[in-house]
Amino acid sequence: MHQESVDQKQKDKIQKITAIISKKQLLKHSEANGTEQYQQLAREIANSRLRTFLFNRNQELLQLRHSHNPFYICAKFIFWKIPKWFLTSFLKSEIVKLLAFPLTIALVTPFITQQFQAQREQIATLDSYLDQLERLTFEQKLLTEQREEGAIILARGRTVAALRKLDPERKQQIIAFLSTSRLLPSDTLDIDVIMSFEDADFSNTDWRGVDLVDANFSGANFKSSNLSGANLEGVNLENSKLIEAKLSPIFKPRIKLWLPLVVPTSLKSANLQNANLAGANLTGANLTGANLTGANLTGVNLANADLTGVDLTEANLTDANLRNADLTGATLNRSVLKRTNLKNAQILDSELMDAILKNSDLRGVDLRRAKLQGAALWSSDLGGANLAGADLEGVRFTNAILTDANLAQADNFEPLEAESQGAILCPAIMPDGKKRRINC
Repeated sequence: MHQESVDQKQKDKIQKITAIISKKQLLKHSEANGTEQYQQLAREIANSRLRTFLFNRNQELLQLRHSHNPFYICAKFIFWKIPKWFLTSFLKSEIVKLLAFPLTIALVTPFITQQFQAQREQIATLDSYLDQLERLTFEQKLLTEQREEGAIILARGRTVAALRKLDPERKQQIIAFLSTSRLLPSDTLDIDVIMSFEDADFSNTDWRGVDLVDANFSGANFKSSNLSGANLEGVNLENSKLIEAKLSPIFKPRIKLWLPLVVPTSLKSANLQNANLAGANLTGANLTGANLTGANLTGVNLANADLTGVDLTEANLTDANLRNADLTGATLNRSVLKRTNLKNAQILDSELMDAILKNSDLRGVDLRRAKLQGAALWSSDLGGANLAGADLEGVRFTNAILTDANLAQADNFEPLEAESQGAILCPAIMPDGKKRRINC
C-alpha cells in the first residue's frame, strides 16, 4: 500500500508538471502534436530534486536545451545582437557615405606624409654628403699627394655615416660618385687608402642590389645586414663579420614578362679569408673562385650555390647546408664539415684531404676523382654517392654508410679495412667494378 501511494504521488507530480509546461508553452521550439515530449521532460524534472526545486521557482536554466539558457540569450543579445545591429545600421547610414572619402584621406595621409618625409631626409642626407665631399676634394686636395691625413679620416667617417643612413638606391649613387671621383681603388691611380671602408660598422644596413665590385671592406661588420642581390665580385671581405647576413637572390619585376628576374648575390673572386659568416643566407649565391680560407661558415645556407673553384681550406662548415651546391674543383683541405648537408652536391675533382666529415649527409654526392687522402667520414651517410676514380688513401670510414655507392676505379680503397671500421657497403660497387656486400 505504501509503495502504491508513493507511485501515485509521483504520477500526480508528473501530470502537474506536464500541465504547467503545456500551459506556459515552455517548449515553443517543439512540435505540439501531443504531450509525449512534455511528459518526458516532466519525468526528468520529477526524478530530480534539484530540477524540481528550480522548476517550482520558475528557474529555466536546467530545463531548457539547445542553448536556450536565459543567461546565454541575454549575453548574446547584449554583446552580439546590439553591436551587430549598431554596426549594420551605422555603415548603411548616409553620414558614413558622406564621411567615407574624408575618413580614408585622413587615414592615408599620415602614411603618405611619412613616406615623403623619409624621402626628403634621404635626399637631404645625400646632398649634404656630396657637398662635404666636394669641399674636401677641392679645398683640402683629397685627390692629390699633398692631401692631409685629417681630410682622409673625415672623408671616410662621413662616407660611412651616410651609407648607414641611406637606402640601397642612394648607396649605389654614393658608390658611383666615389668611383667616378677616383676615391675608390683604381687600376691607374693608387689611392686605395682613401676610401677602403676597412673596419667600418655596417651592421643592420640594407645593401640589396648594390654594385660593390672590387671595394675594400676588410674587417667590416655586416652583421644582420641585407646584401641580397648585391654584386660583390672581387670585394675584399677579409676578417669581416657577416653573421646572420642575408645574401640570397632577389627578384626584380620584368616589364614584358610575367616571371620576375632572379638576381643572385655575386661574390665571385671575393676575398672572404677568415670572415665570419655564421648563420648567413647565401642561397643560390655565386662564389666562383672566392677565397674562404679559414672562414666561419657555421650554420650558413649555401643551398644551390655556385662554389666552383672556391678555396675553403680550414673553413668551418659545421651544420651548414650545401644541398645541391656545385663545389667542382673546390679546395676543402682540413675543413670541418660536421652535420653538414651535402646531399646531391657536386664535388668532383675537388680536394678534401684531412677534412673532417662527421655525421654529415652525403647521399647522392658526386665525388668523382676527388682527393680524400686522410679524410674522416665518421658516421656519415654516403648512400648512392659516386666515388669513381677518387683517391681514398688513409680515409677513415668508421661507421660510414656507403650503400649503393660507386667505388669503381677508386684508388687506395681497402675493403677489409673499411669492414673492420664498421662501414656498411650493402651493396656497393668495388674498385674492380664488382658488387660486394659488407656488414649487411
